[in-house]
Amino acid sequence: MAGLYDRVTRVSPDRISVHHFQAILILRAAGELTDEQAITLVNERLITPLEGSEITDANSILSVLDGKNNAASKIQYALKVDAVNMLTESGASLATESNWRAALEI
Repeated sequence: MAGLYDRVTRVSPDRISVHHFQAILILRAAGELTDEQAITLVNERLITPLEGSEITDANSILSVLDGKNNAASKIQYALKVDAVNMLTESGASLATESNWRAALEI
C-alpha cells in the first residue's frame, strides 16, 4: 500500500518534508488551519499533489487529531506524528509501514 508513508520515506524532490508537515499539523491542531488549507499547504511543496491513498491517510490523521478531547491532547498527537515521521524518514529499524500506521492510529 502506498500513501503518505511512501511520501515520507521516498528519496526524491517529491518527498514530504517532515518539518513542513509538522508545522502544518501543529497549526491545524491549534485551529489555525482548515483541513482544506492543510492539504493545500502540503501540496504546495510537492511536484505531484497528494492523491488517492495519500489523501485518505492525510484525512485519517486529521480525523484522529479531531478526535482528541482537548488542545493539549491534540498538540501531543501532533508531536507524536512528528516523532514517528522523523524516525521513519531517517530509516529507523522499527520504521515499517505497519508500525507507522499503528503509531499514528490510522
